Amino acid sequence: METLEHKNVVFWYDSHEYINSWLPEYSQWLESSPVLASSKEYYKYCLSRLDYTDVLGIQTKLVSDWVPNNDINIYPLSIQQLIFANFKGIGTVIDSISDDAKRLIRENKLSLLILNHREGWEESRYLPSILEHLKHNGLEKSNVFVVSGNHNIKSTGFSNVFVSNEFETIARRQHTSSELLSDVNEKSYDFLCLNRLLRSHRTALYSELTRLNLLDSGAFSFIGETYLNKYPEDVITLDEEDREEVESLLSGAMLDHFNEMHSSGNIVKREYDLVTNVPIPKDPSELYEKSYISVVTESHFNEKSSFISEKSFKPIINYHPFIILGETGVLSQLKNMGYQTFPELFDETYDTIIDDKERFYVVVAQIRKWCEKTKKEKDALIESVKDKLIANHHLFFSQTPINNKIANNAAMFKTIERISNEKDMEQNKN
Repeated sequence: METLEHKNVVFWYDSHEYINSWLPEYSQWLESSPVLASSKEYYKYCLSRLDYTDVLGIQTKLVSDWVPNNDINIYPLSIQQLIFANFKGIGTVIDSISDDAKRLIRENKLSLLILNHREGWEESRYLPSILEHLKHNGLEKSNVFVVSGNHNIKSTGFSNVFVSNEFETIARRQHTSSELLSDVNEKSYDFLCLNRLLRSHRTALYSELTRLNLLDSGAFSFIGETYLNKYPEDVITLDEEDREEVESLLSGAMLDHFNEMHSSGNIVKREYDLVTNVPIPKDPSELYEKSYISVVTESHFNEKSSFISEKSFKPIINYHPFIILGETGVLSQLKNMGYQTFPELFDETYDTIIDDKERFYVVVAQIRKWCEKTKKEKDALIESVKDKLIANHHLFFSQTPINNKIANNAAMFKTIERISNEKDMEQNKN
């Protein structure tokens, strides 16, 4: 495994506010979640901070305390700062860097590390904007590195791009391996569709499943009741942008149903954590045992970010076949990672459909076809893919993502050090 014994890695910040923001504090969400009922120590555990960030001994200091040194010195821009900057134009995050830090970056004493590893925005959306603001601030010739959660990121004006998606690690940390494959006789739900945040494609799916009278045949959730305490009522409403995105996926009777449901104020309102009036258990594996398949609603649907969250790994962990309502090519990405998908059960051509509306229709059609099968048919189909379910599960737990993350991050910092030294040598020659 790569180590950094000969060098310290130091993250330099402009203020205490951003220290440790490489791993953003999601503690409020985690503490409110009925599934993740414990506190910040569990947050650290499932986000792997104790496993590889602390293992690498990353130090944190303020730019105001700068002194010359021989460490690997990095100025990190975190996901939190990127999200905040996005409201004004994502490139403006560069403008927020202090003048002292910009000077140190220009002098090659600090390397700029842009950390977008917890999201998968389109590189064509954020990298050109950041590049433009780097030029505006005179930083375009500095040592600039980008870490992205995009699986297939292509550099857009940047020569140093690393891929580091944390969500497979998160899924592994939230679940332990089980050798138990539930019996088909225990299945009482046609599908399981666990959602957290309200997103346009999830809302559209919820609307269409209610129109087709399929909601009660599965277990379908939105975020837990306790999380909604921050809202005035136990009702989630859509803003105008979300509503327009939902309407772009629906037409005809589908759109009429959504508009009627939305105008009545019943878009998402329930008394339980699961919309279908099935209280969510503290151990969600119970729901996997009682349902045949997973309908995964990925975080992104129309962003084209090549981003896979922990949601796609949860059915793999829990021996479930899956349909994914996500971006084009997400099944192909999973297959490239070694996982098997289920064309015996579903028409998986949806994964190749570029048009969002058409892809949405085909996915809904597959859910409907599955629900219309008899129990005998569903039992036989699940039995026919049993070997695949076991193989996927074992593949997930046979890998060592924590050790890989430690090694990958150590290698990344060594690369930053090497490129910085090469630039110093080049500058000294000139």
